[in-house]
Amino acid sequence: MLITKRIKEIMKEKAINRAELARRSTISKGHISHILNENKPNLELDTIRRIAYALGVSLTEIIDDDSLLLEFSLSEKLSYDEYVSLTNSVPDRGRPTTLSGWKELYDRLQIIKYQGLSQFVQRMNLKWDDIKQLIVNSRKITDLPQTPSGWEDLYNWNKTFGTRLQ
Repeated sequence: MLITKRIKEIMKEKAINRAELARRSTISKGHISHILNENKPNLELDTIRRIAYALGVSLTEIIDDDSLLLEFSLSEKLSYDEYVSLTNSVPDRGRPTTLSGWKELYDRLQIIKYQGLSQFVQRMNLKWDDIKQLIVNSRKITDLPQTPSGWEDLYNWNKTFGTRLQ
């Protein structure tokens, strides 16, 4: 969850407006407005601590980092950008509660990134692990297909010939 969204939620829960948050945190009203209006503010740790203190919550309640997602991301060797993207793409209420749940969600998100792949995967009853190497290898030699039948052709070709053409 974005920090700004979490700050706004806590402000609403505690009935604290921007002016009061500015007063309690000793951060200017203008800077508080800037923070709350930005989608991805670049905040210093001290600023987040001041806001947390002013709201009467711990720093972790504002940052709201998901340790299970972090563990999954590290185990899958996801890049930091992929980790952040996954963090921001899943609403709090829909967050998986197990590592296998995060794996399943991540796999679904990967599949829908490629046009036509979702239909092919469903038709062939495959999983992301069955096709991710296909995508990695195929990017080296050709444009990726855009249709389910194109994915099927590429999949069958790769099963037959593998990665011999580098």
